[in-house]
Amino acid sequence: LGHQWTLRIYPGGDDEDSDEGMIALDLINIKINRINVNFGFSIKGFDGRETAHACESFKFHSSRDDEYWWNSNFVKRSAILKSLVEGSLVIEVQM
Repeated sequence: LGHQWTLRIYPGGDDEDSDEGMIALDLINIKINRINVNFGFSIKGFDGRETAHACESFKFHSSRDDEYWWNSNFVKRSAILKSLVEGSLVIEVQM
């Protein structure tokens, strides 16, 4: 589709914006082109069930460092730790 993405996860949250015990994440469009995108994230547990979910619509203008979608309180870290699959975190991204 001509776009490259980076999903960053902050297991300790963001020092400035996250509440205590929360995981933060962001989505960055690496290419320098504008795009309106609907996307979603699902955290899947060892049983395949969804532990956390977010759906958003966002307009990316460029790949500047200051332009990205951000959620500073995506999900509680304790919920994620219970959802690890053989020590790995499974995140499904829909676009």
